[in-house]
Amino acid sequence: MKNFATDYTDFIIFMILNGCCLLVAFWCLASYKNYSNCNLFLGIGIFGRFKTSNQYIKMEELLAFLKDEIGFDEVFEDSDIERDLGSTGDDFSELMEKYALRYNVDMDSYLWYFHHAEEGLSGMSFFSRPNELVKHIPVTPRLLYAFAQKGKWDLAYPEHELPKTK
Repeated sequence: MKNFATDYTDFIIFMILNGCCLLVAFWCLASYKNYSNCNLFLGIGIFGRFKTSNQYIKMEELLAFLKDEIGFDEVFEDSDIERDLGSTGDDFSELMEKYALRYNVDMDSYLWYFHHAEEGLSGMSFFSRPNELVKHIPVTPRLLYAFAQKGKWDLAYPEHELPKTK
C-alpha cells in the first residue's frame, strides 16, 4: 500500500509551486496597466513577457536604437525624425512599431498623420492626404524618451477633422 505523504511529496510540492505562480500571475494582472510589480518575478520565465517599467532607460540607449534603425551616425535629442533624419512613410511607421515593442509603449492614442507623410507621391491624388490636412508635430528622441518612461504615447493633439472618405 502506498503512503500518500511520502510517495506523492514531489507532486504536492509541484502543485504548491504552481499555485504560488498562479497567485503571482493574478497579482500582476490585477495591477491593470502598471506591470512594474512583475519586475520582482522576472526571474521566473513565464513572467518575462509582461510589460516592465522603463524608468531606468537612458537617453543614450534610445539614441543608439535610433541610429541603428535609421542608419544615421549622429542623432540629437531634438532631431525631427522625419524632417531632419529623413525617415517617413512606411519607414517611419516601422520605426514606431519597433520603438513601441522594444520600450513597451502603448501607442493607442498615436496619430501618425501629425508626424509623417504617407508612402508614395503626393501629387498623384486628387484628394489631400491626412498629413497634409494637419500641422506637422515633430517626433524627436526627447519625445520618444519621455513616452518610453511613461509607457504610453501621451501627446495632446489639437482638435482636427479628417474627411471620412478619400
